[in-house]
Amino acid sequence: MSATLGDMTTIMKQIEDRTGREAVHVTSAERPVPLDFTYRETPIHETVDWLAETKRAPIYLVNFTQRECAEIAQGLTSMPLTTKEEKKGGPRQPRADYLFAVFEHFRSNHPWVGGDMIKPKSIGREMIEDYLDFGDYVKKYGLHRFEGVLLRNLSQLYKTLDQNVPDFVKDDYVLDVVGYFRSMLERVDTSLIEEREGLRHPELRLEEGVEDSHEAHRLLAIEELRADERKLGSRVRAEMRQLVRTLSQRDWEAAENSVRQPEDEVDRWPTERFLGAMAPFYEAFDKLVFDHRARLKDTTVITREGDKRWRITQNLFDPEDENLWYIEGEVDLDHRQGGPLVAITEIGS
Repeated sequence: MSATLGDMTTIMKQIEDRTGREAVHVTSAERPVPLDFTYRETPIHETVDWLAETKRAPIYLVNFTQRECAEIAQGLTSMPLTTKEEKKGGPRQPRADYLFAVFEHFRSNHPWVGGDMIKPKSIGREMIEDYLDFGDYVKKYGLHRFEGVLLRNLSQLYKTLDQNVPDFVKDDYVLDVVGYFRSMLERVDTSLIEEREGLRHPELRLEEGVEDSHEAHRLLAIEELRADERKLGSRVRAEMRQLVRTLSQRDWEAAENSVRQPEDEVDRWPTERFLGAMAPFYEAFDKLVFDHRARLKDTTVITREGDKRWRITQNLFDPEDENLWYIEGEVDLDHRQGGPLVAITEIGS
């Protein structure tokens, strides 16, 4: 019986009279279904993701037709709410024992954290290990209808790494991970980066000559990169690795979008120029190797040539291990208008 019926004395007596058996009255102060109501205009997949994150599962969805129910159910199966290991019945979360132990230690010294438990996911780990772009991850798991959920997850991941991890523990590897996610998010949605980084220095918008938030963000980025060459190096390495990856896939259009395109038409690198520059390489070798060696720090050489100018050399790897090919580029902060930092100057051997 529902707990909303109030006094159950009469009903219990009727049950006992009809069945000849003793009836037990079970009561509870905690309702299994909270009596609250929220009207939301967000898409159903975002609402489900929010309910799961706020621990309001299990979630029941009601549809007017069977067809609508089947379509919604098919779409929800692609949501990244569980990892591949969880679906296979393996480890539920990456490094769960370590993460939970550290969190419990933190919570013991910070009682205001409350009873919520962390829920680590392996989305970011898989992307960095396989060096997947946003579009590649969406295609791999069929997340076309849930790109907003994935983008929010990655944006929160970047924010945590960039702002919550203390600078003194950010070694070159951590900085490269931060640079990877920042470069990826900037390619997907520049406004996410501008809004988040622009909030750190709102005074730039008040300076003379700064007309809008885009200009303020550009000036902020220039000054931060000038002051911190480690951060600049992580950004450059992320861009060059992404370029090498697109060249290894012979995705010339993606290669064009991975680099800064100068204003002068002669210095630009459109799709046809990448294709022509790499043609001799693919005549000599069947593939461009993009493995862990191509992502090592020393494969990208960064040389300072001025106050706001750096020369970039990226080594390329071939199956015969001759490794004589390279990519040369430059970073000129005086001509940066947002987007990628590196402008390509040469591909050869």
